[in-house]
Amino acid sequence: MFNQEKFNQLATKFNLIKGQDSVYLSNRNFTTLHKLVESKKLKNNHISFAFSYLYLQNYMFRYAKYDQFVPQTGEIKEMLGYSPTQQALDYIIKNGGLLDKEGMTSTIFDFPIIQEWEDNQPVITMLSSFNEMTSGYGSQWRKERGIKTNQSCKFPVYAFVGENEKFNGEFSLNNQGGSFFELSNTTKLDVKTFLYCMANSDLESTGFYLYSYLKWKCDCTEGEIYGIGYERLARETGLKVTTVKKYIKALRQYNLISCHSGTYIVYAKGEEVNANDLEPNRYGVNPSSWFLLEKQTELTKPNYVYNAQIQKDKAMQEQQSKEIADEMSRLFG
Repeated sequence: MFNQEKFNQLATKFNLIKGQDSVYLSNRNFTTLHKLVESKKLKNNHISFAFSYLYLQNYMFRYAKYDQFVPQTGEIKEMLGYSPTQQALDYIIKNGGLLDKEGMTSTIFDFPIIQEWEDNQPVITMLSSFNEMTSGYGSQWRKERGIKTNQSCKFPVYAFVGENEKFNGEFSLNNQGGSFFELSNTTKLDVKTFLYCMANSDLESTGFYLYSYLKWKCDCTEGEIYGIGYERLARETGLKVTTVKKYIKALRQYNLISCHSGTYIVYAKGEEVNANDLEPNRYGVNPSSWFLLEKQTELTKPNYVYNAQIQKDKAMQEQQSKEIADEMSRLFG
């Protein structure tokens, strides 16, 4: 269920402004997390949390949101749909945890506080830069925001380090081969979609992860329609089949995706079986304007609306099923 109040609170904390509505996320985040699940380093029921956490860290760093909002670990967990005291997730995000060990993030005791543009490239200024110019600025900044000296943030490695570059474990803004600078092999994800999912108990991290995965695949296909069956989608995302079915249903219900259903085969006895892996469902990812009005805090009706093409597909499938049934009746009747 969508929580309007939570959405409003998150939107206020993130201070959404024009030009800061999306982030390009490296597709290596999908593939690396999947490999971690396969190697059993990451539990499959935690992949959605890990992905949503990485998106949050990329967005916060990209637009230097820490100058306005420095979330503590418990706040982040709660934002992503988990208990703020749930320790079962700590192995993923702690200093030196799984994401750090795998070179996806690096824990730093510094914060990006200014983001500017230079030669059409983002330029990020860290808190430590001001310490060099104004003695004690960092301490004063932390004091005003109630931030302890041991509080840290995550450096999103893939945002700065390219696919063919090696991360040496040291934080540096000089690398410019990652997704903040090179948009190939990235997926553009809207922060309003992220906030909407986090404010909806039927979606949260798993809904956002599955949406993002489909967005990636749709972007890679001509016509922005991606065909895949439940079993294969589960294998590719690292989720359970039952989880995929549950959240596909929720994403459709809240109009975040469109679905052109796969065909049905009618057998001699009249039994209908969904041929999901033979002719799979084809998914399209809807823009945020489909489920949010111009005012970011308002919802459209959360009913899935079939478009003309889907209705046409459905009519064609029904006609094919009828023709097959008539033929079966003639042969075996």
